Amino acid sequence: MSIPERLESYGWTDGYEAFEEALCDTFTAMFPSWTGERLTLNWRKLRDFCRAVREKTALVTASQRLEEMEEDIVRVLVNNRKNRDNRLRVADREPDLFEDVAP
Repeated sequence: MSIPERLESYGWTDGYEAFEEALCDTFTAMFPSWTGERLTLNWRKLRDFCRAVREKTALVTASQRLEEMEEDIVRVLVNNRKNRDNRLRVADREPDLFEDVAP
């Protein structure tokens, strides 16, 4: 099952690009000077980030699917890095999630 299909199974109907935009907005708000890579290495902050994305997107699911949903949130974050040429850029204010940003 693809990530867009899995997002739909969680109740997200606005499409992958809208989900990615919500993820990028949340990342930029929570970690303005961090890279996506740094976030993936800090599991406590990553869990907080996943929770914030779920709240922003109103993805509430049964507890048995919570871990699966968080894995997909991280997949979207990582795919952001892999698909730099095709990924959605949230205006010009968004730094590349995987490049170091000066403090």
